[in-house]
Amino acid sequence: MLTTIALVFISLAALLHVYIFYLEVFAWEKPAARKVFGEASAEELAITRFFAYNQGVYNLLLAIIAGVGVAMRSPALMLAGAGSMIVAAAALALKSPKHRGAAVKQCAFAVIGVVCLVASLQSV
Repeated sequence: MLTTIALVFISLAALLHVYIFYLEVFAWEKPAARKVFGEASAEELAITRFFAYNQGVYNLLLAIIAGVGVAMRSPALMLAGAGSMIVAAAALALKSPKHRGAAVKQCAFAVIGVVCLVASLQSV
């Protein structure tokens, strides 16, 4: 049961990071991304577009690692992908108190998935 819950939540974490990838790479200056990441001027968005693109690619890679882990039922890959999502969210929360809410949203699925996965591995 815990393994199934872990698979579901790590899959949700991966899907969320694919969505974040989309926002950062393809929709950075569009209303959807501005709603998620906060209002910014056109100049600020133009300046940060390169950084958002790069960060979006990282988010996609984390999603791929976690997603392949789920598909292969590989605890190592699931922990690598979801664990990295958690560490990235923690870094955001520590660096920017203003973004702590976003960090929690970013890692909630991954935390639940990792906790359930580790618990399921302990019960084997």
